[in-house]
Amino acid sequence: MAPVMSIDTAGIHAFEELNVALKKRGIQLAISNPVGKVITSFRDGGFVDLLGQEWFFLSVSQAVGICSVIVKRKEHALKEASVDDDSKV
Repeated sequence: MAPVMSIDTAGIHAFEELNVALKKRGIQLAISNPVGKVITSFRDGGFVDLLGQEWFFLSVSQAVGICSVIVKRKEHALKEASVDDDSKV
């Protein structure tokens, strides 16, 4: 996909709706490589606060790297919880 050079309020609203739909499915939205005007519009429109600054990344590889670590931690926590539940039986 080509970089997005600007975004208007309708675009920000679409991202807000996408974020809500993804959260309902247990999926976290992450934004990578936002150019200056786009990140400024996201910030001014309140989307950075809504999504959380920690979900904006400088590159796709950075986003994938961080998200991979988060997924592995969650998988490990689920396994630990499963082991704890099995030991109680």
